[in-house]
Amino acid sequence: MAHLWRGVLREYADRLGVTDASTVVTLGEGGTPPCRPRRCRAAPARTSG
Repeated sequence: MAHLWRGVLREYADRLGVTDASTVVTLGEGGTPPCRPRRCRAAPARTSG
């Protein structure tokens, strides 16, 4: 089963000092997949100059 992203604060709670007593507000940030959308792959590379 795939891992359900819980947001940065919950995913790294042990490293950030977040406990069960902490109030956590999250928008599920940081869950962007590490890949480019298909339409960007077809775009020509930009060159400087």
